[in-house]
Amino acid sequence: MPAATSAAKSQVPFSIASRSSRRTGRRPAGRVGGLVVRVPYGGGLGGVEHHGDSSEAYCAHTAGLKVVTPATAADAYSLLREAIDDPDPVIFLEPKRLYWTRETVQLPVRTGSFGTAAVRRAGRDATLVAYGPSVAVALEAAHTAAAEGLDVEVLDLRTLVPLDDQALTASVRRTGRCLVVHEAQGFAGVGAEIAARVQERCFDALRGPVLRVTGLDIPYPPPLLEKAHLPGVGRVLDGLRRLLPATPAAGSHNPAPSEANSPGLTFHLPDLGEGLADAEVLEWKVAVGDSSPPTRSWWRWRRPSRW
Repeated sequence: MPAATSAAKSQVPFSIASRSSRRTGRRPAGRVGGLVVRVPYGGGLGGVEHHGDSSEAYCAHTAGLKVVTPATAADAYSLLREAIDDPDPVIFLEPKRLYWTRETVQLPVRTGSFGTAAVRRAGRDATLVAYGPSVAVALEAAHTAAAEGLDVEVLDLRTLVPLDDQALTASVRRTGRCLVVHEAQGFAGVGAEIAARVQERCFDALRGPVLRVTGLDIPYPPPLLEKAHLPGVGRVLDGLRRLLPATPAAGSHNPAPSEANSPGLTFHLPDLGEGLADAEVLEWKVAVGDSSPPTRSWWRWRRPSRW
């Protein structure tokens, strides 16, 4: 099917899902009734308004559709072949800025089935979750963060529906921190669903809040303002620094003791399982001379001001 453009994109998934579901029960046995809709999307090329927006949330919200978005040339070939073979309707979102990507690939190649995420860079301190055009941004940010002593993992989702919950939760449980990156507006975006799933499945393992770095909640801007709208490396690094404040070296989750600048005494604590790396002691609850090891119930604390 030809690529959908502009405002018409919002009508495509609803029309496909309703028509396809009505036909499903009437197909002759053994006959495949799949459909693939290729949709160029994403910014970064300086296109006119409404030609650089990201419509993945429209499609992901429509039950019955599979939603795919590659980030590499090999995945573009492999996932498109998977989409053609799939009996269900598939929305194949093609990041426009990646059309000029070159990669040596031995064809035919299959990089993984639908619902299989890929770890593009292994790390221990935090997980950057991205898809489509944002994967390259996440990788560049992770490499830059390494110079600051941060060891960041990059997870490429590859398909939004179905979503690889297993790989997502496994990665976040390894690192304890999660930052989601995508070009679309943040409000009610795919990143919100990912953040909710991580919070529900990894709450006990999280060392900080699940953060998002997204496009601004505005209509897609004209070309001269596009760079300010799209999440870039700088904004991703700011998010990582918020998740990992004062981290001195890769693989270190607990900051080294530093001099307290606020009134009173600041103690640097072991991980308390609630995203705390340090807290200000307001009142001791332990008896003088007690030799038992301290527990969290023996002090009243308050979160650092950055929370």
